[in-house]
Amino acid sequence: MNIPQVALNEVPIRMLFINASPRPRSNTSWLIDRAVAGAQSVGNVDTEVFNFKAKVMNPCNGCTPYCEKNKRCVHQDAFEELTAMWLRADGIVWGMPVYTFGPPAQARAWMDRFGEIFFQNMRDKHMPLLRFMKPTGVIVQGSSRFGGQEITAQSMLEHIILEDCIPVSGDMPPDDQGVLAQVIDKTTPENDTALLHAAYRMGVRVAEMAKLIKVGRLAIAGSLGDEYWYSKTKLGDIERPDKAA
Repeated sequence: MNIPQVALNEVPIRMLFINASPRPRSNTSWLIDRAVAGAQSVGNVDTEVFNFKAKVMNPCNGCTPYCEKNKRCVHQDAFEELTAMWLRADGIVWGMPVYTFGPPAQARAWMDRFGEIFFQNMRDKHMPLLRFMKPTGVIVQGSSRFGGQEITAQSMLEHIILEDCIPVSGDMPPDDQGVLAQVIDKTTPENDTALLHAAYRMGVRVAEMAKLIKVGRLAIAGSLGDEYWYSKTKLGDIERPDKAA
């Protein structure tokens, strides 16, 4: 077996960082900024950041017949923007505060709507669900040590697996589920060097995994079914490498 030798910085990827806090310059912003810097340190990484701040993200109405017929959501809001960014990303890092032992409502709304439209979109294609295989990391911060960070992270890991993506831990052992942080109320992570480093390393870890997945998938492209070649521009469409623009 001939294995091509490729340098890590020769593999171009695009990464999406999602700041799920609806607040301006939130504590989550500090951690997302460090994760972006970590990803960029790997080299040849384009980054995009989606902020929920000031964005309208309506909740799912459960109107399955509309999803099934139109293959899109009845709401016209920031959902389309985030979905487009999500599709074109090779790797993803979520950052969020804990709201009542779970993700903020706006982030939960996007996850509910994306999952519903995706499953309805694929029902009539008579093929397995698309294998997105996007390496995804989670950064969660709460105001107390046991403020629901673990529960929130587990909820996010379930979402990641449901969308056939790949959960990425931070540096083991402390960040086994992701970066789970305590940021006391009315303070910032600005001087918490250990936490900022953990967020930085999450960016590195996801970027490295995204490059591994991209190279590996391209190396065995001829052996993989269509479900591995989702379109990066339209939900539910197939785009194999030989047909890509």
